Amino acid sequence: MENLNSIRFLVALSSSETRRQVADFIRTQFKDLAVYEAQNGHDALLKFEADPADLLILDTELTGRSYQQVIESVQERLKAHKHQIILLTSIPLPQPLQELVKAQVLQVIPAGPIKERLTASIGQAIDRLNRSHPNEMRAFLLKAGEVLCKEGDPATHVYIVKKGRLRVTVGVGEKAIHVGDVSAGEFVGEMAYFNDSLRSATVVAEEDTDLIEVQLATFGQIIHKKPSVMAAILKTFAKRIQVLNRNRT
Repeated sequence: MENLNSIRFLVALSSSETRRQVADFIRTQFKDLAVYEAQNGHDALLKFEADPADLLILDTELTGRSYQQVIESVQERLKAHKHQIILLTSIPLPQPLQELVKAQVLQVIPAGPIKERLTASIGQAIDRLNRSHPNEMRAFLLKAGEVLCKEGDPATHVYIVKKGRLRVTVGVGEKAIHVGDVSAGEFVGEMAYFNDSLRSATVVAEEDTDLIEVQLATFGQIIHKKPSVMAAILKTFAKRIQVLNRNRT
């Protein structure tokens, strides 16, 4: 997590009064954070799909979708991406949620006055989020002639070219075909995020190239947080379409 201001909250509580109080309390205690509110479980999932939150606060009385359904959907949606859940409840937790407590993903606050406990729980959740993303992005140098990835390799990262040029080929040996280059400001490897596939091409540095490496598991979150990243992806797609059209004529 880059900084405190990048953390987004989603408050999904069954009581409109409590929901508003909690949201206002967060805005007061943790200024300049993005705080969204959801009136029921269905609304929470819709808002979560539109803009995944890092920290979800909910209770066991949600309608539309139960709190368990919401948590299961969040877990499935985020998968490897680190996130935190705070549950307001006094009832015993089912076994799957007990496992989330052990995994330090879920915290439980008993019903009743919650402000002091909420402050402590949010502080702990933010600390966990900050500690869970120490290497979300990494800069490195790829020397001329070095291979970034090979066709058919498993995909674990997406790369942004800061400076230099990469050569992209498909096929092996004498049958290898040069299909394009990747220049500064463009992406390579992002298709693995969109279609969950193996590497579709071999990528080699044509010259010394500075790269930013982004974990595939957190790439979606970075897109949401940084519009400039999506702009760079669109630029990359536009260039590829131009190359494809040129090759067809």
